[in-house]
Amino acid sequence: MFLVTGANGFIGSQVVQSLVAKGSKVVVYHSQPVSTRLAPVADRIEFVNGDLMEWETLFGAIKDYGVETIVHLAYYRDIVEQEKRPLKATRINCLGFNHVLEVARLSGVKRVVWSSSIAVYGPPELYTEPVSEDAPTQPTTLYGACKVYNEYLANHYNRQFGLETIGLRPAIVYGPGRWYSGKANFARDLFVNALTGQSTVVEDADRRFDWIHVKDVAQAFVKACFVGRVKHNIFNLQGQVASIRQAAEMVMEMVPTAKIEIRGGGKEFWPNQRDWSRAREELGYQPEFGLKRGISEYLEILRKELSTD
Repeated sequence: MFLVTGANGFIGSQVVQSLVAKGSKVVVYHSQPVSTRLAPVADRIEFVNGDLMEWETLFGAIKDYGVETIVHLAYYRDIVEQEKRPLKATRINCLGFNHVLEVARLSGVKRVVWSSSIAVYGPPELYTEPVSEDAPTQPTTLYGACKVYNEYLANHYNRQFGLETIGLRPAIVYGPGRWYSGKANFARDLFVNALTGQSTVVEDADRRFDWIHVKDVAQAFVKACFVGRVKHNIFNLQGQVASIRQAAEMVMEMVPTAKIEIRGGGKEFWPNQRDWSRAREELGYQPEFGLKRGISEYLEILRKELSTD
């Protein structure tokens, strides 16, 4: 049995669907009702209404359902907003994760698979690419700092208590189910606006990112759930590195009516070329979506969704 926190979210919903497709039993732990993202599998999952701060509820759900593996994806997702709300950010991101690990330890859960982030790294000029998982973490945001703390905490529970923990570091995730924008607004608005006739101004279009399709991220999490013992507990994930300009030009090619204004410039936030050989060799991770294929399929899904609204 799997318990997934943050299952209503962009990545979490894809992970749940992938687990269900493999015949796994899944309990969704969330403070809000099951979202429409989970509609395809709503009748095949269990649901527990609870918050990460509710220790007894989380512990009870794990014991009641005989959970063996936790996939932890609940997080304060807005990088910009949490800089203004550090108390809320650290409670959700750090204390919340500590609750998951501690409850997992006390209830005999075998493994916790969780999401770290590329945000643990500093600016690319501090590194020689490709950057390995062993490179120094030098976050420039509270979001990234919390991820660094969580990596330390997960490693502590692994060393001290023998709890298996696997943390994955994705970058910019795009694809169906992304409802929010935040700092990476181009990862959604660029596509939706193109299909709805809204004008889009792409700022800092020469800024490059590692684009990872949400289904590739989901398959990495699922592989981490089922793999045997691994040598490491932190893994870089890699997709395809491209500028926002390149992505915008692909969208304009596929949607000739798109109203997109491209403005150049921009500087990378993090190193884009990372060594992901660990994930390939230990987890069997191999991205299936190049950016062009990912954008094409994403636009097709959005067309269908928009036509039924």
